[in-house]
Amino acid sequence: MDPQEMKDTTRRWLHGIFDNADYDMIPKMTTDDYGFILPRTGRTSREDLPKLIEGFRTSVPDLHNVIHEQVVEGNVVVTRGTTHATNTGPFGEMPPSGNPIESDWIVFTRFEGDKIAEDYEIYDEMGVMTQMGVIPELE
Repeated sequence: MDPQEMKDTTRRWLHGIFDNADYDMIPKMTTDDYGFILPRTGRTSREDLPKLIEGFRTSVPDLHNVIHEQVVEGNVVVTRGTTHATNTGPFGEMPPSGNPIESDWIVFTRFEGDKIAEDYEIYDEMGVMTQMGVIPELE
């Protein structure tokens, strides 16, 4: 794949699975051993990815992502974006706060051929928890 195809595929992938919950994309666009990695929670397999995403979508069902920038280096696309949502559903044992959520993130998407082999996401988890009212705001 050329760099622009990799960017376009990554964009379609991120919007498709997170914004639109189109889980039919997973076996079509990922390698058999695909992994989604978050620093604190570790690796999620492609089979378990829908469950992870639905955990997010339960608390913020209106989530949508804005992609600001993408850079390609070798077989990796680095995407910087912002998630916008409203906490209208429960988060674990916590009732919904009704608060708006805005979280910046960076995802490193690694390709093997024309398939996505891995996503490594970094986001402001503490900021999200604060905006949801789970953690008190620091003064």
